[in-house]
Amino acid sequence: MLAEAERAVVLTARGAEQHSKGTDTVSAFINLALALGLPGTRGSGYGCLTGQGNGQGGREHGQKADQLPGYRRIDDQGARAHVAAVWGVDPALIPGPGRSAFELLDSLGTPDGVRALLVAGSNVAVSSPAAGRIAGRLAALDFLAVCDPLLSETAALADVVLPVAQWAEETGTMTNLEGRVLLRRRAAPPPAGVRTDLEVIAALARRLGAPGEWDPDPERVFGELRLASAGGPAD
Repeated sequence: MLAEAERAVVLTARGAEQHSKGTDTVSAFINLALALGLPGTRGSGYGCLTGQGNGQGGREHGQKADQLPGYRRIDDQGARAHVAAVWGVDPALIPGPGRSAFELLDSLGTPDGVRALLVAGSNVAVSSPAAGRIAGRLAALDFLAVCDPLLSETAALADVVLPVAQWAEETGTMTNLEGRVLLRRRAAPPPAGVRTDLEVIAALARRLGAPGEWDPDPERVFGELRLASAGGPAD
């Protein structure tokens, strides 16, 4: 059906990726699109959607263990110096590359792994490859805190659940498939006593004595991201 279509798009989401052989599955989709000549043909092509509302935007902030804001490599000395200057810290305080997401989760509760974990914006007990194994690893932690407006499967395993604002209860940005940064205005205030993820992270950073300023105002945070990402692959 794809080969006979005048125009066709192969569009995948996280289902193709979140398996132990997800890379092979995605590569097969890409190869199929290439074999049919879809990329570069008007009205046709290949695309990949992130499963969460702002997965791409999150990575642009530097949420991967080997990256800094703007897709900068964390082991690049120039990138480290640039971001450290924006943050007002010594580049030596920025750690080196960490474990991948699955390696991190697979190490939970082990002697040389993570002993305490704060989860925000994810339900790792369901969305991780080998989910049953990861649920066991979460249970082996000394301490688990989860930020979630709902009692997800991950939150049900937590020692502490922090109720946080839902997406319509906080102002922020999202990045769409073509890379546009979209402003998302708050539609309604959160219930009394409910904080945003930014407020939780900022409060935790201040209690831990983390260097730098920790202002949870979304506009201030985005302004900092603009400076930190400037000149990077995702400027």
